[in-house]
Amino acid sequence: MRKLFFFLFLFILHSSLKAQDPLQHNFAWYKKAINSGSLFVHFDKNVYAGNEQIYFTAYILKAKDLNQHQVLSVALVRDADSTVIKQEKFVAGNGLSFGQFAVPDSIIPGNYHLNAFTNVLLNNQPELFFSQPVTIKSALDPNFKVNMQFLSKENGFNNVLVSVLSAKNTFLPKPASVIYTYNNKINKAQTSPSGQLILKIPETINQTDPNLYAKVKYLKDSTFIHMPLPQPKGNASVKFYPEGGDLIAGHKNKVGWEVKDLHKRPLSTKAILYQNNIPIDTIETSDYGIGHFFIVPDISSSYQLKLLHSDVKDSLYKLPVPLKKGLNVIIRNALPNDTLKFVANSTHSQKIIIRVHNFKDVFAYFPYQVNKGSTSFSIPLDEVPKGIKAITITDSLERPLAERLFFAHYNKEKEDIHIATDKPSYNTREKITLDLDLAETTLPSFASIACVQENRVETKNKLDIETYAYLQNELENLPVSLNGTGYKNANYAEQFLLVKGWRKYNWDKLTHIKATDTLVKTSNMILNGRATRNNKPLIKPVTLGTMGAATLSIITTQNNGNFSLNNDQLVMASGKKLYLFVNGKDNTNYDLIIDDEMLNEGIHTSKNWKNQDGMLPSALINNSELLLKANEKIIQLKEVVIKTNKDNTFYGGGPNACGDYVCRYNILNCRNHIGDPANRAPEQGKSYMLDGRTTLYTGCSVPDKKTFLEIKGIQEAKEFYVNDYKDPMEPAFFSTLYWNHGIFLKPQEKQQISFYAGDISGRFKVIVQGINAKGVIYKEYTFTVNNKK
Repeated sequence: MRKLFFFLFLFILHSSLKAQDPLQHNFAWYKKAINSGSLFVHFDKNVYAGNEQIYFTAYILKAKDLNQHQVLSVALVRDADSTVIKQEKFVAGNGLSFGQFAVPDSIIPGNYHLNAFTNVLLNNQPELFFSQPVTIKSALDPNFKVNMQFLSKENGFNNVLVSVLSAKNTFLPKPASVIYTYNNKINKAQTSPSGQLILKIPETINQTDPNLYAKVKYLKDSTFIHMPLPQPKGNASVKFYPEGGDLIAGHKNKVGWEVKDLHKRPLSTKAILYQNNIPIDTIETSDYGIGHFFIVPDISSSYQLKLLHSDVKDSLYKLPVPLKKGLNVIIRNALPNDTLKFVANSTHSQKIIIRVHNFKDVFAYFPYQVNKGSTSFSIPLDEVPKGIKAITITDSLERPLAERLFFAHYNKEKEDIHIATDKPSYNTREKITLDLDLAETTLPSFASIACVQENRVETKNKLDIETYAYLQNELENLPVSLNGTGYKNANYAEQFLLVKGWRKYNWDKLTHIKATDTLVKTSNMILNGRATRNNKPLIKPVTLGTMGAATLSIITTQNNGNFSLNNDQLVMASGKKLYLFVNGKDNTNYDLIIDDEMLNEGIHTSKNWKNQDGMLPSALINNSELLLKANEKIIQLKEVVIKTNKDNTFYGGGPNACGDYVCRYNILNCRNHIGDPANRAPEQGKSYMLDGRTTLYTGCSVPDKKTFLEIKGIQEAKEFYVNDYKDPMEPAFFSTLYWNHGIFLKPQEKQQISFYAGDISGRFKVIVQGINAKGVIYKEYTFTVNNKK
């Protein structure tokens, strides 16, 4: 009790003791030197189809200078070849950015990522970066079917059958081409007249990625499929993490251990622990490949572990050699709410220094003379902010003896926000009323809200703001929580805090940092350009103008024709086009060359960024797996109708040069009828329905490309249109029923939101994510939509 009181007293005085910390300058310099920026983007869902809208809200959680982040770039990147399919830029400010853009209608279904970053570079790297895995499915039946099947293994080869048939399961008139990749080697082949191709893939030992990837192309259409091939047995990756850092002889030690297979995927397994070749314990790992056990090691003994798993070689894995002299720590609960309790085991009496910190700020610092044996500590966390922190114990010379991560003020039972609907289930096209209110203890919050079809939120792609802000961003590359709860799963957090350790920070770097290390090169990505005439550099400046921007801009080039556009000159309405032109009567024979640094960075990032979560894509052995269900699609006229009727005058000619069209229900740019052959071009001066209102169509004016150069503008946010679907003939197959990119919530002030169910039945999910002055908020709620009888 005296010892506990002593430490309570020390902690109360820790603010004054912290000022005496000899490493206070090191912490201050380290805080300036490291990039601790954090960006999270809430996308409305993580499964999309061609022509669907992607809605998002971006939250800048941490940044060195918030005011510098004025533009957000979002790029849709195909996983198969890291190709940027589409990239857009959006206005950012006050730590937020909102927007929407359409998935291209011609996109190949498969696995993709949405990569987001802002305009600020630190040491030539984006200060803020976020990546969301997404799946793209097709709303149209594929023109051909592809299936991949493993046949056999013989003479050191894997035999794989690729079958290609028509949509009606008949032979195709011509062979399909197949480009397949395995072990980073690319090969090309063609199917036989029967639509079959047998691939003979050499068996490779210690293959990092076991997947065989294939791109199948027939005429103008193509698709991707992939599947893992059987692998020869090999050694698993087994790592041991003694709590605190070292095994200490003669004392109780808690040892975390992590097992991954040849492909860096977590391996759930059992194992036998041996002491001098004698079994002493049976241990196991979880579905994440993580486990722990206790041991009191003998300095004269050797300890080994043997896995009990049929897919790996029969091998022994040695534990670290225990130290004869040293100190360790054991924490019973790494997710404390108010008080951190731990035991320090020391082999001898020594002076130690205890710090509670996050490598940027020190929250507790005090020296202590520890005796030989076990000493219990209790440290109140009243002045420690919520989140991952470290307790580091050093000797009197600041050499680390033990370190352990914990999560301060973790409370999985706390509810920040309450969600309720007026009923648990609805009929199609029925009005839905949603109530939102914050808990009394929650600070006023800014949040984004999505109501989407539940099967459009896949667990394998799921990222939530709580898990990302508190765990993923700090520990880096954590696998997705298997049950989808992430941060709220205490067991999930405990496991990774034991074995992951800090990824961004290092005690040795902190103790050796210098003031000069804090010098960080900061730059902003901008849009540069050059004007030439008759393919020659200019010798005197010219003036340029923009068309389509929110404000009219006049730009004067330098004498040599070089110029730059600031962000304000590039802002435009959502979905519009922006053009740059040479101003004046004599504006012929000029060429404008654009160098958009953000677009360049999007391509560079997609090629160099790799997903490091250790979870390889699931098998996709049939392209029909990426097809939306029948009750999620609009019934379309058969493609043959379009092909046989060469004269489209009956349909009004389809979309005009601006991409505008009117559907059969007189709706301008109707998102229900994208690609419908009954669409017609709008006529100037006529009125059509748009977002529930009658709108006069002012016409289509496409600038001459010889004079006007289209450039990528910075889009402003557009409000989500809530449709009441009063026209019974108009189909309403929308997987996103409601989206709000920003709503302000106050504690105990109920907010009521209304929207309507569409024609898709099943379970729907409401997802609320947001921020406040102390942290983040996240909540989900589900309800059902039934078919109206």
